Amino acid sequence: MLLDNSERARQGLAVFWCVILLASASIIFSFIHLALLDSSEFYPVITLAASVITLLQLALLVISVVYFIRWFRRAYANLERVGLVIEHEEKWAAGAWFVPYMNLRRPYTIMREIWRNTQLLACDAVQPHKLLYWWWAAFLVRAFVANISSRITANPETLVQLQNAIIADLIDYGLTIISALLTIAVIRRVSDFEQQLALRQQVETIGGPAPEPVDLGATEEELYY
Repeated sequence: MLLDNSERARQGLAVFWCVILLASASIIFSFIHLALLDSSEFYPVITLAASVITLLQLALLVISVVYFIRWFRRAYANLERVGLVIEHEEKWAAGAWFVPYMNLRRPYTIMREIWRNTQLLACDAVQPHKLLYWWWAAFLVRAFVANISSRITANPETLVQLQNAIIADLIDYGLTIISALLTIAVIRRVSDFEQQLALRQQVETIGGPAPEPVDLGATEEELYY
């Protein structure tokens, strides 16, 4: 039987909506920062606010990774629980994200396997997975841009460098929102497939043969007492 993955899906969706809200707030802050670059009066406040936002982003990044992988791994494990032979060991649904070079493709192939097989079992058909292409492309582009952005924003020393750093952050925030929205769409679709599959299993169980009668007679221990 399938393990219930709906609660993990809801938690993942909530976390990624928080990612979107924080990225949106960061965009607004970045525009304010650009407008006040020449104002030394607000510099301490702006610096403090930037530090707080950075810490919040790091914390939310860790949380989003944890909650997504929890949902992702269970979705993959459920394929094995219904009797399918999966391409990789279940542990790779988590581990593949952290292995260099492997993390450029294997998480996508595992997600494609989840998408196709869960849908096939639930509906006897498979819809095109173009959404997965966009989701993975957005993830890779965002990761690449974030890497460049972190180098640009590391230690800006001049006003021009600071402006470039803020612009790089703006691009990163925009891509973060796009990636999070696509992740939300993927989680919702796969979760729908899982719920349909769970419902189908329940119907098949109800329509199956009656279970063998259970012996409700007294046990030896009960007779003894």
